[in-house]
Amino acid sequence: MLLAGIMCGNFLHVFVIVSLIVSYPWMFALATLEWKQLGSAELCVPCTNFTDECGPFWTAKNYLTVICLINPADIISTVEFNHTGELLATGDKGGRVVIFQREQESKNQVHRRGEYNVYSTFQSHEPEFDYLKSLEIEEKINKIRWLPQQNAAYFLLSTNDKTVKLWKVSERDKRPEGYNLKDEEGRLRDPATITTLRVPVLRPMDLMVEATPRRVFANAHTYHINSISVNSDYETYMSADDLRINLWNFEITNQSFNIVDIKPANMEELTEVITAAEFHPHHCNTFVYSSSKGTIRLCDMRASALCDRHTKFFEEPEDPSNRSFFSEIISSISDVKFSHSGRYIMTRDYLTVKVWDLNMENRPIETYQVHDYLRSKLCSLYENDCIFDKFECVWNGSDRRHQAFTALLTSVAIPENGKRIAAPTTCCPTAANLTPPLQILLQFECSFSPRCHHDGLLQQLLQDVRPQHQA
Repeated sequence: MLLAGIMCGNFLHVFVIVSLIVSYPWMFALATLEWKQLGSAELCVPCTNFTDECGPFWTAKNYLTVICLINPADIISTVEFNHTGELLATGDKGGRVVIFQREQESKNQVHRRGEYNVYSTFQSHEPEFDYLKSLEIEEKINKIRWLPQQNAAYFLLSTNDKTVKLWKVSERDKRPEGYNLKDEEGRLRDPATITTLRVPVLRPMDLMVEATPRRVFANAHTYHINSISVNSDYETYMSADDLRINLWNFEITNQSFNIVDIKPANMEELTEVITAAEFHPHHCNTFVYSSSKGTIRLCDMRASALCDRHTKFFEEPEDPSNRSFFSEIISSISDVKFSHSGRYIMTRDYLTVKVWDLNMENRPIETYQVHDYLRSKLCSLYENDCIFDKFECVWNGSDRRHQAFTALLTSVAIPENGKRIAAPTTCCPTAANLTPPLQILLQFECSFSPRCHHDGLLQQLLQDVRPQHQA
């Protein structure tokens, strides 16, 4: 049943009501989106399909309720560009990794610049069960990190809550033929039928992209992994959970070194947890990690094998006049990123983005109020748990621009009523001329391309999202 075109005065309310016989109700998601009137125009991105169809009647305040057929396993949980920006890897809740390849730029088709097409798809993680703790381990991909390309193949790390895997992605456009002991289908031949000696040759074939697991790093984390970071020596990487950070060698899968352990002897004395960690982009001995108390610790592995004592401690003094019940919650840092030069650190908490100079520990050099309009609605956000949502931040390829955006598995509040919507509000960092917030139904995170000079990727993402809105 479709009811549309109900207009009263200068206001138009469009309700799309879909009556379906649902055999699998868990596959359906109900999303209620409300757009705030900005002057005389509506902010309706990416749902321009509805705006175009409604024409001039789409004015003032509108309510749109859509029932969408969305498989939870298809919701994107992480996005990461490789170092050149030619490849874009996405992970989803179903444990799959989909790699997109950048289309070659054409002078005749300028508008197609920035388009990414599917390059490879593979299943990275499977659901597991911990029988010792009676816990289910989700297959959802938490993080993806690319390794710098050293040869024709690509390497990347992917992790779920417990296990990190190293994947090799390579191309094949030739296949060997003419074996003496095997036929064309790979079966062994009867030696009695072999009468001549043949020299195997390579024959051209259709391009095939293969993804093969090279290493599996497991059984090292008691708590959920929230960060992985590749070291600048390209021989080691670290993985961090709520209480520990482990250092791994790419060639050793059965042993890791614990470099940070903040777990107290008595868990009742626990006051903070690790929220994010990252290696310095140039110095392999230096790394930084953030905590739920809003502090950042810079550690040097040359000083001690166990870096429980930090080298530098970054914390902004709290203004007593702004102290409230929610101060500790909203000050929790959810993401930390080194600049490409290694001179600055960017952190993200619930309401702000802060840029720190490594030489100044007492306060940030820049503070950006990202969600300042939510300060008056913290009570409502606390009641519906939106205040515990996590956000991320990212630098662009030249360190000249940084952008804040929502992390995965979170939702944000609509300013008018403080109700949770189905997806994050994000400003895609690949678009230089768009004003936040952009409200997107599907959950996904953005990552800066090292070649960020266009917004073509954003447009393609929006086009891919739009069909999900149509009932």
